[in-house]
Amino acid sequence: MARRQWSIAGQLFALQAVVVTLLVLAGAAGAVWLARSDSRQAAQEEVLAVAQTVAGSPDVRAALTTADPARVLQPYAESTRKATGTNFVVVMAPDRTRFSHPTRDQIGKPFVGDIEPALAGRPFTTTNVGTLGESVRAVVPVYDEQRRIVGLVSVGITTRAIDRKLLRQLPVLFGVAAPALALAATGSWLLSRRLRRQTHGLGPAQMTRMYEYYDAVLHSVARVSWC
Repeated sequence: MARRQWSIAGQLFALQAVVVTLLVLAGAAGAVWLARSDSRQAAQEEVLAVAQTVAGSPDVRAALTTADPARVLQPYAESTRKATGTNFVVVMAPDRTRFSHPTRDQIGKPFVGDIEPALAGRPFTTTNVGTLGESVRAVVPVYDEQRRIVGLVSVGITTRAIDRKLLRQLPVLFGVAAPALALAATGSWLLSRRLRRQTHGLGPAQMTRMYEYYDAVLHSVARVSWC
């Protein structure tokens, strides 16, 4: 049994559907990538602002000069962490000794990650892996009244938390892509429907045979007329 061929209109619709779907998917993927990049940038700005605020607190500077900085800094850091929605607020000595941490067992242990720019007096942001996993973090120096660095503040948001926030935005992104795909598919269907009426649903092979038939007829008529 001969295999049924697609009509020209059907082939055009299929091609348009594939192209439009790929374009919409590419656009959605690009939007997700941009949203992810924007989320990381926003997280960097957020943690830097919180770290600078903590580092500028007179209570933090005063606590760093006491014999037991953790007694004051741990509750202060935890209240700040919860209020700002960040994942950790760590106040440490210049030698990396932590005076605060969301996990109390980590207090007194060395901070994990780069701090050299902050020790040189330059606040900075980076992405690093610590005890809570990979995080976007800021490290800011704490100065005393003589502008000496007496401590450091690191504030971070884990990349897992950033990605979870992004996932909550995906329905909005795909909610925009879905109508665009539906509109493009409707337009392609209407175009193929019009073409099907004009070609009477014929496929390429049928159109070729019809052309060859009428071309032969015209040539035959032309030869007869010359006789």
